[in-house]
Amino acid sequence: MDSLKGEWRIVILRNDKGVYVQPKGSISFLTVDTIERQVYDFIRKDDTKLVIDLSKVNFLDSAGLGMLISFLKHMKSQNGIMIVEYPQLGVQKLLEMTRMDELFEIKKTPEPSTGSWGEYI
Repeated sequence: MDSLKGEWRIVILRNDKGVYVQPKGSISFLTVDTIERQVYDFIRKDDTKLVIDLSKVNFLDSAGLGMLISFLKHMKSQNGIMIVEYPQLGVQKLLEMTRMDELFEIKKTPEPSTGSWGEYI
């Protein structure tokens, strides 16, 4: 499933009993209802894993946080798990400040390497 609306886009894929969601752009009160509807329409009752890839999300507001909590509750009600992958730094900091990173697994993007001292000597 692939859709467009304004400045955002969402791709939703299935793999066995898992659903992979990759939104792109801003997730805010303007887009949350549409994103939730599309994701919930895609999730089956026997799905046990929901992966939300936030690597292409440049903005997340409180409505977006609420959406993530809603997805988490839904997956737990199905005895499943939710994983958030690769949030951009600003989104990652928001998840940490709100302690959302304690509610579900977050796979962070590895920190860029600055090289070794040997390169400069």
